[in-house]
Amino acid sequence: MQRWGQVTTVWSPPDTDTCAPSRLLWAPQEKPTTAATAAEGARVLGGVEVTIAMSALKFCGQCNNMLYPREDKETHHLTYACQTCEHQEVATDTCLYKRVIRKPSGEPKDILKDAATDPSLPRTRSVKCYNCNHPEAAFFQAPTKGERNLTLYFICCNPSCGHRWRD
Repeated sequence: MQRWGQVTTVWSPPDTDTCAPSRLLWAPQEKPTTAATAAEGARVLGGVEVTIAMSALKFCGQCNNMLYPREDKETHHLTYACQTCEHQEVATDTCLYKRVIRKPSGEPKDILKDAATDPSLPRTRSVKCYNCNHPEAAFFQAPTKGERNLTLYFICCNPSCGHRWRD
């Protein structure tokens, strides 16, 4: 058994000429509470804890290459497919990426920096960024503190800019 950081790799006895990992296990960890533990699964920035989880890597049972998520065009189900031997498996967990944000109650809501890369947000090309003049912006509506109406927020889709403004 070998251990690197928070991932423990368990090696199974080799059935063939190649030695492949049988599974990956997450080592037990205490809940991160400082920015120094950011690389270990969670970040605490300004009192906000951000945890990012991604689906585990899956490997082909026939050739031990990595399986990639794909949508089955006929059934519209998520599958994992091997690019080498065309082996496919139906996905049991349909979550590929999950981001959990925990904030102390009572704090005003802020605009997330990675909201421009969120595929669920609508985008427009009719509004240009005031900062870099990029022609595309993501937008959403959110309540403004102390007001009853919703405010329209824009985020520049240029990864090097990320400017945020409201209408």
